[in-house]
Amino acid sequence: MTDNTDVDPAGVPVATAEFLTAKRDTGTASAFPEDFVVLEDTGVKVRVRGLSRHEVLHVQAQKSVAEVEQVTLSLGLIEPRLTVEQVKAWQKSSVGGEMEPVTKRIGELSGMAKGARKKAIKELLDDPGAEFRVHAGDEAIDDGESAPDGDE
Repeated sequence: MTDNTDVDPAGVPVATAEFLTAKRDTGTASAFPEDFVVLEDTGVKVRVRGLSRHEVLHVQAQKSVAEVEQVTLSLGLIEPRLTVEQVKAWQKSSVGGEMEPVTKRIGELSGMAKGARKKAIKELLDDPGAEFRVHAGDEAIDDGESAPDGDE
């Protein structure tokens, strides 16, 4: 039985093996939910993606918290791409909480955080193009006029 009370299982077809093993079309290059995370106090951002179930199990099999973080970031970072060794170097050079928002967002996009799956689906349905929008940089100003083509 499903815990999703919004769906009547009687009206849902049974999945095929082909469906379950096929790459899903999420509208992103990675085929997984993606987002940007701004690194606090640095002025830069990184692009991350959610992990597959297989990748999540690989992360959970790590022996230490440091290794969990290293593998999570090496798999979930899209821009820039980092190896486990590069993540270790970042751990050594960063302040204590710098990586936490990044790993947290990867977890949310992967459905690992409580309620994250429902939140990600709701965000996608409410604003399908949001993850592809380029956020205004520090140089952006509000001139009080409407944006071209009616974009606000």
